[in-house]
Amino acid sequence: MSEVIAPAAPAKKSKKLLIIALAGLILAGGAGGGAWYMLGSHGKPRNGAVAEEKHAPKKQLFTTLDTFTVNLQDPRGERFAQVGITLQFEDPAIEMNIKDQLPAVRNEILLLISSKQVEELLSIEGKRKLADEVRE
Repeated sequence: MSEVIAPAAPAKKSKKLLIIALAGLILAGGAGGGAWYMLGSHGKPRNGAVAEEKHAPKKQLFTTLDTFTVNLQDPRGERFAQVGITLQFEDPAIEMNIKDQLPAVRNEILLLISSKQVEELLSIEGKRKLADEVRE
């Protein structure tokens, strides 16, 4: 009545698997740490970041004008356009100056748009040209 002892082969495989898994975790952690170190700023601003802060653009201010309804140049006189305009500023003083002169600004824009024909405003190029003319 002798007892047969089974070989402990599965224990070796599990240790081998455990060692491989630990080595993989260490390598992955090292790779992640290396990437963090190389790519991260670690709380210190880089030279480019300091330059960006010094030359950061001013806050953009917007003023939306009421919608314009304008009769267009048309032989039949039956064409009109409804146009919405939003003005963009960087300096609050310019915005206040425009608001003070808003009736004159609206009048100039109305005269400009009313001088256009329908065909000019239907294309993208015509709309861009009108926007450039309003900016002038």
